[in-house]
Parts: sequence; C-alpha cells; structure tokens
Amino acid sequence: MQGAVREMFNVEELKRQIYRCTRCGWCRASPDIVCPIYESDLPWEHNTPRGKIFIARGVLENQLKVTDELVRDAFTCTSCGNCREHCLSYHPYKTGVVSEPVIDPVETIELFKAYVVEEGGALPVHQNLFEHVKRVGNPFGEPPEKRTDFLAEFKKKEAEVVYFVGCMSSYRIRQIAQATAKLLQKIADFTILENEVCCGSVLLRTGQRKAVSELIKANLEQINDTGASSVVFSCPGCYMTVSRDYPKFGEKLEFQPVHISEFVLDYLSDFQLESIEAKATYHDPCHLGRACQIYEAPREVLKAVCTNYVELGTSKEAAKCCGAGGGMRSAFPELADKLALARLKEVTNTGSRLLVSACPFCEFQFVETASKRGINVEVKDLTEVLVESLREISR
Repeated sequence: MQGAVREMFNVEELKRQIYRCTRCGWCRASPDIVCPIYESDLPWEHNTPRGKIFIARGVLENQLKVTDELVRDAFTCTSCGNCREHCLSYHPYKTGVVSEPVIDPVETIELFKAYVVEEGGALPVHQNLFEHVKRVGNPFGEPPEKRTDFLAEFKKKEAEVVYFVGCMSSYRIRQIAQATAKLLQKIADFTILENEVCCGSVLLRTGQRKAVSELIKANLEQINDTGASSVVFSCPGCYMTVSRDYPKFGEKLEFQPVHISEFVLDYLSDFQLESIEAKATYHDPCHLGRACQIYEAPREVLKAVCTNYVELGTSKEAAKCCGAGGGMRSAFPELADKLALARLKEVTNTGSRLLVSACPFCEFQFVETASKRGINVEVKDLTEVLVESLREISR
C-alpha cells in the first residue's frame, strides 16, 4: 500500500467533463440507436447520455433541483459503455482534430451519480447494498463466513496465482466459481483469499464511493500477502474495478490482473476437449468487452469447444447490454428485463440454443428473463462450458 487510499469523487472533474460534451447526439443514435435505455424505455432526451450530461450541467449551475424524477434520470444507466464507443469527443481522432479523449460519457454519468448521492443520498435500494457491504463485506447481506466455504480446499497462504472469486460467484452463481477453480487447479498454483470482500464495483457504479477505500485496502493487503504475481477474475466487474479503478484511487498494483478467458487461452492447446454440437453464440459482457477491450479470448476458447458457433446480430463493440449493470437490476428490474429480452431475441434469431457469456451478472439476468418469458435458451458461463467439455490435460 502506498499511503492512504485517496477518495475518487471530485466535483471539479465532473465540471470539466460536462463542459466538454459537444451535445452532438452520437451517443443516442449513430446512425442506429446505441443507448439501451433510450431504446428500451421512453425515447426522450433524459434517457440519453447527452441528456443526462446536460441535466448534470443544469444541477451544477443551480438551474435544476435534485428531485425524485431527476434522480431516476441519473441512475437509469447501465454503464454499458456503448455511448463511449460512439462519442466523438471520446474518440476525437475520428474527426481528425485531436488525438486524445476529452470526455468519457460513462465516467461523467458515474460522477454525476456520485454528486447526487453526496447531495441527496442514494436510492434506497442502493443504500441497502451499501449497508450490506459495510456490515458484512458483500452487497447481498450474506454471512461472510459462507463466502468461499465451498472452495475452502483451495485456501493457502502463498501461491503464484490468486483467484478473486467476486460476490456474485460466491453467493449466487457458485457453479462459475467451482468451474473456474477446477480449471485453475489443473494449470496453476493458485489460492483464494481467506477473507475476500466486495471489490467495490457495486458501490462505484451506484455513486457510493465513501466505503470503497476500505474495500481496496482489505483486498490488496490480502493479495500482496500471498506473494502472487497474477490475480485471475471470472467476473468482469471485479476485473475492471481492480485493474482500472484501483489505480485511480492512487494504488499501484503489485500483480497482473487477468480475466479467466485470457488465462486459460494460454493453456488451451494442453486441454483435451470434447466438442459441443449444439448451436452456440457468445454475448460480450459490457465490462469485459467495451470497458476492457477483451473480445477475442472468450471467442477463441468457445470456438475450441463449440463446432457450431455463430455471432449475434450485434457483437463486440456494438453488443447489446444484458441490463443488469450500473445498479439497474436492483433499482429498475422491469427496465433491466426489457434490455435482457431484447438481447435474448437476438439469440433466438440466430437459431442458437446455447448462449454463453463470461460474466455472472449476465448469466443471472439472462437465466431469469428467459425463464420468466418462456424463452428456450440455455445460458452458461464460458468456464462452465469448458469444464463440461474437459476430458484431461496433457501436462
């Protein structure tokens, strides 16, 4: 640890960002609709990134008051990053004027969420998540001693690799954690943390930044104590938060963060795999794809197993969001369901019966929506598919 972890929210940075928005509208439609909220909810300006940024400007200039309606406008954002991909101010090289980003619309909206929380408090459902994290180290309020009891055999004091399990795979979709551990057991000297706590993503995405420094300190101290040179993540939210956001808090990482898809890809030739004949497709998680630019590794792994692979209508940089991110699933479940349904319709249009992702939140959201809507699609994580196809490893 390099001294005290600094807090991340800065109103001056928010001002700097909002005044650099040119209000061109490419975050809304370029030429097709790209913002999932604008597409799935009412097609009004307050549901676009541009509109939210302009609302933030109105609040900071004391032209708008923080009302319940305004709070909803601030928080109806999944942080999917589709707006960033199309923003001419984030990608100014597309205009040939300058070469460096001058605004990040996702970061601007997340800063605005933090400002709203500072001024008027978080949404009640998000406040509950905050209280759970503060009290027991996870947003579900689950007993912390049960966090990784099902992986207890993998706990040891030192190892070359740490598997950071994440809250979702610890408490809600344990099959992802079990599959990841099984893969790592065959190819690496690894351990899990004795007292892992929430990475902080859920708080950062919902504007609640005050407790994040405590989480960072707890996790980094444990990781560094193992002497590990790499930390593997099966959750893109955890991977993005540790690799991208922790350094923003002033921390220098003493290890290499790696997503499980990239980690196993290096050993793929050593695995003996049985092919899956079912028609399969891959959903790009927003926090793995657009946020971290990891597109090819999951596909290479999946194509090694699934001989009948097809791409979705929108994929990679243009992939549609599952709807669960940014605190949407907890605060606005019906809207999150609409986003998931739109994505599942893309899946059924390909004729695929197996939808594979690499994110526990995506899997959880798709499974629930498919079940609720009677959609005949099997949803699995990349690690689950790989383990099911695994016969043995040569080394």
